[in-house]
Amino acid sequence: MSNFDDILFELTPPELSIIAQNASENILPEKSKSRYISTYDEFIAWREEKKANSFSENVMLAYFSELSAKLKPSTLWSRFSIIKSMLKIRNNVDISQYPKLNAFLKRLSDGFTTKKSKILTSNEVERFLNEAPDVRYLTTKVALIFGVVGVCPREELANITLKDIEAHGKMLLIKFRIQKISYREALLLKEIFLE
Repeated sequence: MSNFDDILFELTPPELSIIAQNASENILPEKSKSRYISTYDEFIAWREEKKANSFSENVMLAYFSELSAKLKPSTLWSRFSIIKSMLKIRNNVDISQYPKLNAFLKRLSDGFTTKKSKILTSNEVERFLNEAPDVRYLTTKVALIFGVVGVCPREELANITLKDIEAHGKMLLIKFRIQKISYREALLLKEIFLE
């Protein structure tokens, strides 16, 4: 913190400082909050172990240089983003303004290509559903159908209960509690139900 920030902090009543800190913590994305905190805590532990008393560019370069020996560039950028956010929230430090650190991370990314996930084609999905033996793959087939046709994210798939399933003769009606869907998913649902 700068001297001016120290003065402002001292002028703020302690109970307001606590409220402000709690409000700052709510800036973090809810689903990944624990990941942000654990990544930040790892950095702080490393900093204490190395007896580094600042968040200087040299300290940050040393930290990311050590991490680069065991992590891929894409993971380093993710860590950088998390630590950058946490340092802004908890320490009022902006590491995005460190030119050598940014150049170091960019250099590591030169020529790096991320592995793309293999995506099943509709023909492959249909072939799997028709040809894979039910005895071994029935659960996988049901999950695949729910996920693709129901546009059901894994969290909601895991939350389906027997109360969500109604029998109607030879048909089953399954109610999904979808919280949010993307524009692409909405178009897919429109396509499925308007066929």
